Amino acid sequence: MISTASSLYTPRLDAVGRWLSPLALRALLAWEFFESGREKLGGQNWFADLEGRFPFPFSTLPASLNWQLATWLELVGAVMLLLGLATRSVAYVFWVLTIVAIAAVHWPDQWNGLDELWRGYAITDQGYGNFKLPLLCAIFLASPWLLFQLWSFISPGLYRRERRWAVPFIVVSAGLFIAGGVFAYFVVFRFGLSFLLSIGKGNGIIPMVTISEYFSLFVNVVLGVGVVFELPVLIFFLTLLRVLSPAFLVRNSRYAILAIVVLAALITPTPDVFNLMLFAAPMCLLFYVGVFASYLLVLKRERQKFPWQIVLTIVGIFLLIVATVVYLCVTRYGYKLVPNWPFLLR
Repeated sequence: MISTASSLYTPRLDAVGRWLSPLALRALLAWEFFESGREKLGGQNWFADLEGRFPFPFSTLPASLNWQLATWLELVGAVMLLLGLATRSVAYVFWVLTIVAIAAVHWPDQWNGLDELWRGYAITDQGYGNFKLPLLCAIFLASPWLLFQLWSFISPGLYRRERRWAVPFIVVSAGLFIAGGVFAYFVVFRFGLSFLLSIGKGNGIIPMVTISEYFSLFVNVVLGVGVVFELPVLIFFLTLLRVLSPAFLVRNSRYAILAIVVLAALITPTPDVFNLMLFAAPMCLLFYVGVFASYLLVLKRERQKFPWQIVLTIVGIFLLIVATVVYLCVTRYGYKLVPNWPFLLR
């Protein structure tokens, strides 16, 4: 069934992607440049404040002419790009406009290397450019396409029966990566930052966090947790290639947990135990999710079935007991539900 669905939908998805990706990119660029041109059309000319920063030959032109050129090239070019008229020429024009804008507006006065592109936002006169957060958003939005390209790279080396996992691989990998980013945003980053800001609170210590440090920590945490959430896919893929087995993983789980804690200590942006556990606990849980997925794959190879009915019955009974306990605590003993740990307070 999976093989049939993969062989049926993969060519269609590829064809739709080849048609939709350029259209979406053109629409995005058209909207971006049209909005920029529209703001210039109804705004004041601030190019006069950038005298001497424009590259040649624009440095020889008056600021008013540069303003009019930028405004109408952006407006007309956006419409032509959206309609598909002379798209290659419009793209060249937009490249020139972008290079001029970087050189005249966004380029810092003091530049020490390309690594400063990754330093994110900075509220100074010599800021390093607004690259970090948009780059993070682009990675998450493009993750299905990036994973599809990864699968296209490795699939020629696989057997036909292994290539049928293309659609599940892309969907599950992209879903886990995005779920990891959401988990990092709502749980890891929120509680980790709250813990760090609470250190020394009440002793006259006031935390002073620059926006550059804030975005650096945010991007590192969100991107790191997103990558960590791919652990079940990695375990499943290694089992598919017969490199690992569920028995081997369970037998050596203690060493896996030790390695996870060490890895969490390395990728945790701070040295405290609280943030270490915020990284290590989900990684351990994801390890066992990967072991379970590996076990299901082995059962399928051996033409055996997993007792889903028994397991789901046990899980349902457990959840029913938990829901009953919570209901009694709220209705009879005066507890109330709160969105933070321990979630039940009197």
